[in-house]
Amino acid sequence: MAKARSILGDAEDGSPALGPYPRWVRVELVREARAGAYRTWTLWEQEDAALILEPLLRGQPTETFLACLLDTKHRPNAIHRCALGGIDSVPVEAQSVFAAALLANAAAVIVAHNHPSGDPEPSPQDVLPTHRLVRCGGILGIPVLDHLVSAPAAGRACAPSFRRAGGGAPV
Repeated sequence: MAKARSILGDAEDGSPALGPYPRWVRVELVREARAGAYRTWTLWEQEDAALILEPLLRGQPTETFLACLLDTKHRPNAIHRCALGGIDSVPVEAQSVFAAALLANAAAVIVAHNHPSGDPEPSPQDVLPTHRLVRCGGILGIPVLDHLVSAPAAGRACAPSFRRAGGGAPV
């Protein structure tokens, strides 16, 4: 026990003491100047979200996963790049999506990623992470409203939506 106290920097009586390791951590959200450009938009439909997210994904040479973090009126608080992948996949973890959502005090999330191949249809590899995000969002009280797949090379005006494909639910 004495060794643990010395490592953690606690005094013998258990009270905090100055030690070799920091006792406090500060976590901050940094907002870039351009982040407020969409602050007045209200995102209720897939087309609205696609207007914001597709230009950010267009021209990316590898798959990129974004989260649009929304306030209670469905206005964007922030847009977070959660993961960068390869030419045919992007590994996304719920932690990267919801850590940003919690910091931004998001009430809901819309996620999107691109298919550089130009095929706009969600792949089987897109379904499992989406299910995981929806479950995690349900636990945290930050619902995932939709998952868009952007493939601008396909010439489509709007990204396919998991919500539309599933009849109301994101998956």
